[in-house]
Amino acid sequence: AALLKSQFNNCEKKKPLWTNETKVFALALYKRGPKYCSLIFDEVLLSQNITYCKLTDQFVGYVDMGSLGRQNILANHALVFMVHGLSSSWRQPLAYYFTRDIVKTDDLKHLVNEIIEA
Repeated sequence: AALLKSQFNNCEKKKPLWTNETKVFALALYKRGPKYCSLIFDEVLLSQNITYCKLTDQFVGYVDMGSLGRQNILANHALVFMVHGLSSSWRQPLAYYFTRDIVKTDDLKHLVNEIIEA
């Protein structure tokens, strides 16, 4: 019980390393020229785990599909979206979602459209 309590107390919300303004500024400094890229996505296997975060008053580790909502089901995958340069080897992560097993085609289509429109 003491171990669980200490883990719950140590949960702190991490600040993002890069704000949107910082990303825009960095991209503006990047070498000017055509930037051809592709949107790629992949799933990463995760170990199932639940953690309580006092700062946000939430249990973390459940399925979280962003605008498609959260579910009280343990997540076992992370679905990661990023853009990848075609003529050079740059990569930029765009979004990630916590999922369970296979993502439905309609949900994947919705997420891809949402990312493209953002």
